[in-house]
Parts: sequence; structure tokens; C-alpha cells
Amino acid sequence: MDAALDALKELKLRGDQVAVILADYRMPQMNGIEFLEQALDVYPGARRVLLTAYADTNAAIDAINVIDLDHYLLKPWDPPEEKLYPVLDDLLDAWRTSDYRPVPTCKVVGHRWSARSSDVREFLARNQVPYRWYSSDTPEGQRLLSAAGQDGERLPLVITPDGTPLVEPDGPALAARVGLA
Repeated sequence: MDAALDALKELKLRGDQVAVILADYRMPQMNGIEFLEQALDVYPGARRVLLTAYADTNAAIDAINVIDLDHYLLKPWDPPEEKLYPVLDDLLDAWRTSDYRPVPTCKVVGHRWSARSSDVREFLARNQVPYRWYSSDTPEGQRLLSAAGQDGERLPLVITPDGTPLVEPDGPALAARVGLA
């Protein structure tokens, strides 16, 4: 399951969106609820679906409260045209109309009172480049640092809309990566 979570983190770092995450309740290293709970940290706006056997129905019902599960499907879900595809269509429609569809922005992670972090933020604002600020000591800031393979020692970290991480970028490098040069 680490590979699946790593793939989600990589997608997030690249700026890709994930609409729906499906997980089987019975998986080798962790159960589907644990996986979806960790996936929720990476993609909070993604719809979550748990595949369960009839014996696991109570766990699926508990997951509705624990991880805000959007749907659970009992196995087998044949024929998919009747039992799977309509559910996925509805979840995709709900995702498309949700507020979690982000505008492509840079993400800036840094120390709250750092002059260099302020310089980067001012540069982006002055050039009308949309960005979101994350303090390095917040959970989301820590998640972004981890996804970029950084420990927070060298900041600021700028993640461009295409997912490219820039560590301690200077003005020309930042301008080139955000399309200003």
C-alpha cells in the first residue's frame, strides 16, 4: 500500500487531480479504510469508495463516519454496467461540482517570519502568479515537504502548478518556472 500512497503523493506534487479513490477493504498490508484515511490527507476532495464483502458491511458503515466514505460496494458488483458504473458516474458528477477543484497555483512552504519566504511570496503576488502559502510547521506544510522529499531545512519550497519542487529558488529560476521569463 505504500506504493499506492506514494503514487497519490506524486500525483499531488505534480498538481494532478484525483476525483475518485477506490479501495478494497481486505488488502495485504492495511485495510481499505486505513488506506482511504491516509489518502484523505493527500486528496481531501476525492470521493472515496470501499469495496467490501457482505461480512464486512459493518466496517463499511463505520467508515462512513470515520473517513466520510462516499459509497461502499458489495462484492461481487457484476454486472458493472448496473452496479459499478452508475455509482462512479454519480461520484464523478459530485466531484466536478464540488469546491475541491483547485485553480492551478504555486504552493509556497516556508517559515512564517522568514525574509526569504516573504520575498518569494511578494515576487509571486507582484507578478500576479496565484499561490497558496503553507507554513512549514502546519500539517499541510509538512505533507507538502514530505511529498517533495524535503525535510524543511532548506526553505522556502515552491511547488509549481506542474508539480516541480523548487528549493530556495532565486528570482530568475522562479520566474522561469512560473512562465515569466
